[in-house]
Formats: sequence, C-alpha cells, structure tokens
Amino acid sequence: MSWKLTQSSEDIFKRRLLISFLLFVFVFVLFMGRVVDLAIINRGRLLAEFAPQVVPSYDILRAERGDILDRSGVKLATDELTFELDINPSIIDSVNLNKIKSILKSDLKFSNEELNKLFSEKSYVLVSTSVSENTKQKIDALNLRDGVVFTKTYKRVYPFGEIVSPLIGIVGADGSGLTGLELSLDDYLKGRNGRSFRTFNFAEPDVLGAPTYVLEPVKGNDVTLTIDINIQAKVYELVKKYVEEFNAKSGFAIVTDPETNEILAMVSYPSFDPT
Repeated sequence: MSWKLTQSSEDIFKRRLLISFLLFVFVFVLFMGRVVDLAIINRGRLLAEFAPQVVPSYDILRAERGDILDRSGVKLATDELTFELDINPSIIDSVNLNKIKSILKSDLKFSNEELNKLFSEKSYVLVSTSVSENTKQKIDALNLRDGVVFTKTYKRVYPFGEIVSPLIGIVGADGSGLTGLELSLDDYLKGRNGRSFRTFNFAEPDVLGAPTYVLEPVKGNDVTLTIDINIQAKVYELVKKYVEEFNAKSGFAIVTDPETNEILAMVSYPSFDPT
C-alpha cells in the first residue's frame, strides 16, 4: 500500500513536469511568433507609426555681397534685393491661381505654356529666382496662407557695364567671384550665409511650417578702389574710338596720379556686358 502511494506521487510529478514543459514551449512559440511579426512582417508599419511626424529642417539665407566702389563711393558692383519664389499649385484655389498666373505673365513675361507646365506640379516648384519687391507685394496682397513661399536673395548688378567690367569681373550663379576683382577679392567680398529653421510635418508634406528660428546672414565687406569712374568712362571711350579707327585687335590704357601713383583708370577694349 505504501509502495503504490509513492508510485502514484511520482506519476503526478512527471505529469506536472510535462505540462509545465509544454506550457513553456507554447509560450516560447507565441513569443517567437510575435518577434517575427514585429521584426519582419509589420516592420514598415511600426516604423511609420513610431517615427517622429515632425522633424526640423532649414533653408539657406543667402548673404549680401559687399559693394565695389570707386574712390568717391560710387557703386561699380552691388547686390540688388530680389526674391526666390516657390509655389505649390495643388493647395491654391483656382481663383487665386489664375491671379498669380496673370501677375507672372505681366511681370516676369511667362508664357501660357510655361505656366501650365509649372502649375501642373503637385508639390512645391521653383518659379523664379529673381522676383522683384513690387511683384512680391502683388502676390502677398492675395493673402494666401499656404502654397506660396518667398525667400530673400540677391542679384549682382554692374551699373557701369562694359566700361569697367574687365577690371571688376563677374560672379557666378551661386554668387561667387569668377573673374576680375570679384574673383581675386572673393573671400573679402562674400558674406556669411544664414539659416531659417522650420519644422516639417510628414502628415502634411505639402504645407511648410513657419520658421521657428532664424540665424541672420552677415553681409560681406565693401571694397573702395582708387578708380575714378568719370575718368574711367572718358578713357574707355577714347580707347574704343582708336581701336575701331585703326582696326586694331585690342587696346589698353592706365591713368595714374603722378603724385600718389594711384590708379585712376584701367581700361581694356574689347570689353563685355557683365549682365
């Protein structure tokens, strides 16, 4: 009788052990199945669900380049304020979109074909990098909340054109010096770009958030030359006249102040239009 009781207790223990093992295996299988589901099957959904919906971004604010001046402070090269215009046609109502088209046709000379192609886009598209303050004010007057973004930038202008262009040189599309003094003095003339920080919402990719912080750009340094633009212009006309009169290939002239040896004019012909 005592032996049978012991045997029965051992059987019960074994059964409990087996049940515990099976439960462990069952739980382990469920756990591994969940791991596979999270890591492989639903990985994309989880990343989208838990990824931040709002992320920071920034725009470059172009710095104004320093002026190149003659000895009296007359500007020989300077930056003119202009604006870059980006538009998202898909979030602007048809009435205001037609008003914008009319403004762009009259002010920037866009054709109907060009506008139709631009405004067929479903996201922000660059319309122009040289919108004037006057044109900006016309579009601003429409009071659009979204869909239109203006970014301040600059265009390099040369008021005296070919009279002084071989000496002054030109800048490239990015505002960096390419030739002449614009190139040799580039590090001194160029400014330090700023940044406009804003938030980007993945839930609303067509809507640009308002700037949250602006690091203002710093203008470059001005350069004053010993050149007198009045003397420069007169010498240029003389060199041009004699090159053409004697059918010469080119001409060059320098005028200096005999007392100070300062260069008052430096002319070469043929020249070029820097615009």
